[in-house]
Amino acid sequence: VLGSKLAAQVAKGSISASVVDPQGGAVPKAKIRVLNKETNAEVTSESDSSGLFRVSLLPIGIYDVEISRAGFRKAVTDHSDFENVMSTGLMRLAVACINHSLHCG
Repeated sequence: VLGSKLAAQVAKGSISASVVDPQGGAVPKAKIRVLNKETNAEVTSESDSSGLFRVSLLPIGIYDVEISRAGFRKAVTDHSDFENVMSTGLMRLAVACINHSLHCG
């Protein structure tokens, strides 16, 4: 009798996006945080010089994606259901408010 081995198939996917400013310009070196809402597993990455990022080999599930960069407001997608093998998108960061002080002598 010959034994047979069945390879377990685990569904994996990836999340990729372009990070841009309000005018559509690339935002390099943005910090990316991907959190699996079911397991609390966290993966971090950074956008490249073109504003692109990809987080691969993620188990299929529900994720929060947080993108931050100095000078911009944090962008968060809450409870995104990534059931497809690959999810892609465009993440637009808004410019953070800057407080200015004027001192007259």
